[in-house]
Amino acid sequence: MSEPSSPEFSPRSSPEDVELLQRVAQRDEAAFAQLYEKFKVRVVNLSFRYLGSRDDAEVAAQDAFLKIWKHAAEFRGSAQVWTWIYRITANVCLNMKIRKREELSELDSSVPAGESHQPQDIHSRQRQEEIIRRALDLLPADQRMATVLCRFEGMSYEEAAQTMNKSVRAVATLLFRARDNLRTRLLPLQKRGVL
Repeated sequence: MSEPSSPEFSPRSSPEDVELLQRVAQRDEAAFAQLYEKFKVRVVNLSFRYLGSRDDAEVAAQDAFLKIWKHAAEFRGSAQVWTWIYRITANVCLNMKIRKREELSELDSSVPAGESHQPQDIHSRQRQEEIIRRALDLLPADQRMATVLCRFEGMSYEEAAQTMNKSVRAVATLLFRARDNLRTRLLPLQKRGVL
């Protein structure tokens, strides 16, 4: 499964972005359409990297943009526009993961275990990507989000801290712990030649 491409992040909100969001807060549908076109790839990309499924990413992006429409008036300018949008997206993704885990937990308790439906001849790169995605999925939510934002989205620690509403030091700690957790999970597989 290929990931959608992501445009580069703008380090600062442009006055146009702020004005666009202000117009959205006034229920200007044309402004909302512009905002959607400008940020949809980034929102879908973040959602995909966090959720690991293109379908789930599309649903999360729709939910995020609905929240943006509903809460645009709450933007006060203390954060950058894209940071505010990404924070909403991150929260939507976290909530989706929690709901999915609860659904899977209920399903696991009611359905007997069956055989794996994975093809045996999966290309080794796809297999490695899946192993890594699963290892990422097992990380605590904040560690996973910090990893996605800094490693895959290319954010600086400062940008990730602003997006996650945490201190830079907290983000650095989350990334350190995430690397340690991933190393613990993946090193044995690497030694066996699986990775």
